Amino acid sequence: MNGMPDGRGTYWWASGIYYKGEWKDGLREGKGKMVYKDSIVDGYWKGDKYAGKVIIPPYKINLSMSVTRATIVKSLGIIDGVKIRIMRAGSDNFNIEDFSLFYDSGEEYRNGSIYGIQNTMFPLNVKVKYRAWNYIMTAQFNVIFDFTINYPGSWDVVITN
Repeated sequence: MNGMPDGRGTYWWASGIYYKGEWKDGLREGKGKMVYKDSIVDGYWKGDKYAGKVIIPPYKINLSMSVTRATIVKSLGIIDGVKIRIMRAGSDNFNIEDFSLFYDSGEEYRNGSIYGIQNTMFPLNVKVKYRAWNYIMTAQFNVIFDFTINYPGSWDVVITN
């Protein structure tokens, strides 16, 4: 792209050192191997810097039971923590029972339809459990949503059932 390496390829330096792997806009980005005269660094690169043998994702969903859709997004908030919102058919779902929130650090709070955990340490493991009614209010089902957030920040979680 614009004369810069982009995609897969190999770049050789005059010293004999080379990088073979993925590029983006002239920077090492993705899986690759940097070969020095006396060693090899193999793994993942992000923004031209070595990221490690494996890429740790920002979050991981460990268990999702009776959840139609879930989104986990890092937001612009300035306080590290998680805000959880429970939705049904595009609106806040207030028809839930036996709500419980399990987490391994921080303090729980509630603000209207938002359940939150603040003053957290990361990685943060969270499990949300509750009973919800179906859309026509004729039957209940158990919901479990268990996830881990690996990086600090302010996170928004939306659970839709």
